Amino acid sequence: MLKFIKILPVLLLGIPAFVCAQESAAAQKVLDKLYKQNGNKIILKPKVVITNDDRNAALYRRTKNSIEISEKLLQACRKYGKDSSSALAFVLGHELSHAFQKDLKAKETSFLAYSSAENSSISHEEEADVSGGFLAYLANYKTLEIIEPLIEDIYKEFDLEEKLYGYPSLEERKKTAAKVKRMIEELIHVYEAGNYFTAIGKYQLAVYCYEFINKWYKGREIYNNLGVNYAYLALNFTSKNADAFVYPLELEWNTRLKKPSLARGDLLSKPEMLLRQEYLSNSEKNLIEASVIDPEMFTTNLNIMTVFVLKGQFLEALDYYRTNELIKKSNLFVADNKEKEQLRLILALAYEGAGQKDNSKKIWNDISQTSSSVFAEQAAYNLKVMDNLPVNPSQESCFKFPEASKTIDGVRLQKWQPQEKYITLNEKEKIEISIIKLSQSTIYSVKTPTYKLNMQRIYGSWKVKNSNLKKVRSNLLITGGSVYHCEMDRYAVLIDAKNVVTEYVKY
Repeated sequence: MLKFIKILPVLLLGIPAFVCAQESAAAQKVLDKLYKQNGNKIILKPKVVITNDDRNAALYRRTKNSIEISEKLLQACRKYGKDSSSALAFVLGHELSHAFQKDLKAKETSFLAYSSAENSSISHEEEADVSGGFLAYLANYKTLEIIEPLIEDIYKEFDLEEKLYGYPSLEERKKTAAKVKRMIEELIHVYEAGNYFTAIGKYQLAVYCYEFINKWYKGREIYNNLGVNYAYLALNFTSKNADAFVYPLELEWNTRLKKPSLARGDLLSKPEMLLRQEYLSNSEKNLIEASVIDPEMFTTNLNIMTVFVLKGQFLEALDYYRTNELIKKSNLFVADNKEKEQLRLILALAYEGAGQKDNSKKIWNDISQTSSSVFAEQAAYNLKVMDNLPVNPSQESCFKFPEASKTIDGVRLQKWQPQEKYITLNEKEKIEISIIKLSQSTIYSVKTPTYKLNMQRIYGSWKVKNSNLKKVRSNLLITGGSVYHCEMDRYAVLIDAKNVVTEYVKY
């Protein structure tokens, strides 16, 4: 075996070619996953190159669009066994984040010797640490508990325990790592809180959460979530229902439809109209940003088209449909028939608003007879609205989950008074959130100038009968599962593809 290694051509001094190729492919696979998760197609995906550099653990070279990874860094990552990919994901996420930094003038960055990198700064490095670590979390890497020991292991691997010129001292870097870990943990908690706020209809709180995250991490998912929640606000902010039709981005619309409808000929007040326009403008702005980052993100295309319809820009919606070839794109990039049905539903709404009612009726008739229950229900409802027939929202039916009535960790939400430090989500509006982890749950406490909200997130595993799910409608679809919200009893459950409740919240 040793003779075989000796006669192979060597790509890099001291690294056999076949080993280098294997490690390079493995590292590239991690980077590919991170790049795909972020979805930023504006920046071409960098190539990973393995080196024997004994000064720089990792470098991003903008001129070559490459990320260089030292063999010594890989050696430090290997110490984490099954989590070695997660360790590497933190470093690669950091360097990939530099590629996305618009204001970074440096031609190259160094993961270790960042104080000597020209036109780079500590703020750029901290931002890359936080953004890269959060990206690794979104890509399902377990980086959080690795960050601090990994930094120490890298310093040991490069013999940097003593302070050297151009490098932060180990103690400085350890303090930075601890700070970065806290910040990433905050972002993760705020992101997960935002997802649940969306599920339980607290759309403004969700917006505050995603905008807080957007200061550190700018990915298509965050922009899309912001756009959707602003659209939800436009649909739901008034005490009356101003929209007769049901929209495909709504998976729970009964609460809105139960509000008193505007009388025929009535309009929203001028302040209400201005606020609705502001919500829809913010929705469009964020959705457009998501689509610029990733033009192939079909969900965002659907949401943009929906916002055009909500703004009354029906011809623009139809033009967007044709210009972006959404039917062709749905066939090329979309395997999920649900998204294809959503496209048809919003197309029908655009046709209706543009006066092409025959086209609308044809689509809605077809969907109401052939589609899944949720979209068939939407189509049938919209048909009645178009034909001026009496309509009533369906009777609300909750997913029954007795566990939600139990007291967990001794917490009574009505009396809960958080003791931990608050995170300021929005300084101008004075919106703060406290996050406290207990043995079986996490408590999110929101404080605003006008109200407070406590939400408890409980972890576990509870099997659900499929027959029980058929009686209710999910109000939020997520990767690998659905969220069912019971507004009357103030809880929401997360159910995976195997019909297992993996966690739930009550508020």
